[in-house]
Amino acid sequence: MKIAVIAAAAAGIMIGISLYWHSNVSIQVASKTVYIEDLPEAFEGFTILQITDLHEQTFGARQEKLLDVINKLNYDMPVFTGDLLDHEFSTNTQPVYDMIDGMNNLDDALFVGGNTDPDAFLPVYERDGTKNMLVEGLADRGVRLLDSVYTIEREGETIIAADFDMLLRNGTSNRTGPQSDYVAALDQKTSEAPLNESVVLSIYHYPLPDIRLDMYEEDPSIQLPQIDLHIAGHYHGGEIRVPFYGALLVPEAYYSRFGLFPPQDRVKGLWEYNNIQQYVSTGLGSSGFLNTRLFNPPEINLITLQKEHD
Repeated sequence: MKIAVIAAAAAGIMIGISLYWHSNVSIQVASKTVYIEDLPEAFEGFTILQITDLHEQTFGARQEKLLDVINKLNYDMPVFTGDLLDHEFSTNTQPVYDMIDGMNNLDDALFVGGNTDPDAFLPVYERDGTKNMLVEGLADRGVRLLDSVYTIEREGETIIAADFDMLLRNGTSNRTGPQSDYVAALDQKTSEAPLNESVVLSIYHYPLPDIRLDMYEEDPSIQLPQIDLHIAGHYHGGEIRVPFYGALLVPEAYYSRFGLFPPQDRVKGLWEYNNIQQYVSTGLGSSGFLNTRLFNPPEINLITLQKEHD
C-alpha cells in the first residue's frame, strides 16, 4: 500500500512538473530539412519559420520568453498557420500582436486562418474580401493573409506559396455554389499562376490525412497541381502524449474514432503520401476539453528547403 501511494505521488509530481514546464517555460525549436527535386538554386537553404496554434497562450510579459527564442533564429520568412486566437469570436488579440510586434524579421510573412480564428468556417465561395479584425491587425503589422497564391522571389527565381483551399478549388471542375467578384478574382489569380511550372508550398491549418488524399486521387473532377510541401498545424502533436507511446487523440474527423489513438507517424513532423510531403507542427498552445499539454512541449519550427539530388 505504501509503495502504491508513493508511486501515485511521484506520478502526480511528474505530471504537475510537465504541465507547468510545457505550458509556461519550455519552448522547443524543431528543425527539419525538406528535399525538393526542382527547387531553384536561389532557394537552396531557404528557411521557413512556422508558428502555429498559439491559442492566446502567453510566454512571459509581452511574449518575452517566446520572442527570446524566435529572435535568436535565422530564417527567411515566417508563416503563421492558424489558431492564433482561442475561439472564433474571441477579441483577445494582444498575445498575437505582442508576438508579431516583437519579431525582428517579418519578410514575406503569411497567415492562414484556423478553426478558432474569425470566419473559421466561411466557405471559399462565400468570401467577399471583407477583412476581419485579426486579419486587419496582422496586415497593419506586415503579415499578409494568404487567401490565394503568393510569389516569393530570390535572385530572379521564384517559388509559390498557396492557400490549399484555393489550390483545391482551382483543381476542381464542375464547381458549384454562388460566385462573388472576390472569389472570381481569386480564381483568376490562381489560374494565372504557373503552378505546374513552379515549386508549390501549400500553407494550411489542417494536415491532409491519407484517406482524404485518396478521395482526391479517385475523384476525376479533382486535378490538384503538384504540391511540393504542405505545411500545417492543428493536431498539437496530440495535446496529451504518453511516454513511449505518443498521442492519445488528435482532432481529425477523417480518422476512425475521430482521431482517438491516431497513427503515430501522422501526428507531427514530416511524412510523404501520394507524392505530397507534409510537415505538421505541434504548435505552441492548447485548446479543447482539457486545454492543456502533457509530455508535449510547445514548439516553433524551422523548415529548411534543399534541392534533392540523384
